Amino acid sequence: MKMFMYGDKSEAYCDACAAFKTTTLKYRDVPFDDGIGVAKQVLVDVCDTCEAVLAIPAQSTPAIREARERAFKPLEVMLPATMVDVIDYAAFTVDPLTTQQFRKPLIAYYLLQALSTKENSERFVRRAQDFRGLRKELRDMPTKRLSMKLSERFYGNVVRAEKDYSVNKTELVGSISLMIKEDIIDPVTPVIQPELKQLAELMTA
Repeated sequence: MKMFMYGDKSEAYCDACAAFKTTTLKYRDVPFDDGIGVAKQVLVDVCDTCEAVLAIPAQSTPAIREARERAFKPLEVMLPATMVDVIDYAAFTVDPLTTQQFRKPLIAYYLLQALSTKENSERFVRRAQDFRGLRKELRDMPTKRLSMKLSERFYGNVVRAEKDYSVNKTELVGSISLMIKEDIIDPVTPVIQPELKQLAELMTA
């Protein structure tokens, strides 16, 4: 496998210039395609005319992978199995075509709701109290691991909620599970906000 070096010259088609252009391997900060995070100072092939990044050599892949991992924060909790089932069934109720990938948007939506108004904050605090009591009652129930990766930006909301409501991550997600159950599972007619349905539809597009 060829090892490329800084300053190596080549030629490639540049979409911005709409022509084949000479290129130079340089170190650049490269944003990820989804806009979440940046791989800093990786070796890439740059158009000599417009400075656009045209290609990324294979040797830069490990650095980009590592930067990608750093761009996300893990959220992992162990919950009574039935509470994870609540989240999955609620996701199915919102849109039967959704998969377990909808767990994260659903939880994230309710977290933002909890942080948005005084009324929602007070509701979250009540459900947190309920969860603490319920967790003791369900201590003999099997548990399930709930794991997801959040952008560093959104993870700030988790930290804020932990601080504002004096909860740990398990209590945070458990409380949200109870809020979801209250809105979507318990009522004869589920209370599903239109933006949740739109989000689910986007994920299954």
